[in-house]
Amino acid sequence: MLPLGSQPFRQHDDAVHYAFSAWLEDKGKPILAAEQRLLADYLPSLVGETALEVCVGKPLGMLKAAKHTHCWQLSRQACATIRANPSHWPIARRAVDLVLLHHSLDFADNPHQVINGAARSLSASGILIVIGFQPLSLWGLWRLFTKRRTVPWCARHVSANKVSEWLSVLGCEVEQVQSACFGWPQRVEQGVWQRLGARFWPRYGAVYMLVARRRTAMIRPLPQRSGAMAMPPVVGVSMNTQASNSSECYQEKVNE
Repeated sequence: MLPLGSQPFRQHDDAVHYAFSAWLEDKGKPILAAEQRLLADYLPSLVGETALEVCVGKPLGMLKAAKHTHCWQLSRQACATIRANPSHWPIARRAVDLVLLHHSLDFADNPHQVINGAARSLSASGILIVIGFQPLSLWGLWRLFTKRRTVPWCARHVSANKVSEWLSVLGCEVEQVQSACFGWPQRVEQGVWQRLGARFWPRYGAVYMLVARRRTAMIRPLPQRSGAMAMPPVVGVSMNTQASNSSECYQEKVNE
């Protein structure tokens, strides 16, 4: 389990979650469209049977480009296929091949619990995708001078570097980090800022997509000498037991 900080995380009720998903479909359409483009370029290359989209508010179909046989949504809203609080992770260990955390860490009651549960539920070599707001961006700079009581500014803004540190502890290896939306919030898709950002700060757009893979332990057998007899399966025993058995055998021989 990841260590928790001394300060409690800010709690967001269901109304805030629903307001954020509504914002993405309204004023946040450029953000949502950029995230969907990042996923559309990457998801078709993946293979697997099961995929899970962890949503904030109502599901937005972020896994449409995935080729997995079964795709589920997890949210605190009743419209999801799995209604649960992601901070109380309900998915079993090694149960899914792909997990998408779509701004889940930005609004979770406890982001440590969410990413810990997501990593545990990945199958061998499973993929974890994290989409979130990047605090080190023009978007994050604007947030410093904005009231954080409304969406999207009330989001936590967990950086990609921080997520990478958490995942390294959980046995996952980050494979890539992409970013999008390099402009200011009012003109997030402004052409000049898009070109400048893509050239000079390509990892520090308003949103990022981090892709990590669960590491699997590889066991390599030691080479055996030619003609040598393979060792049979053995069970460890204490030296005291062996010494006791040897004494008993010696005593039996003396009595004979």
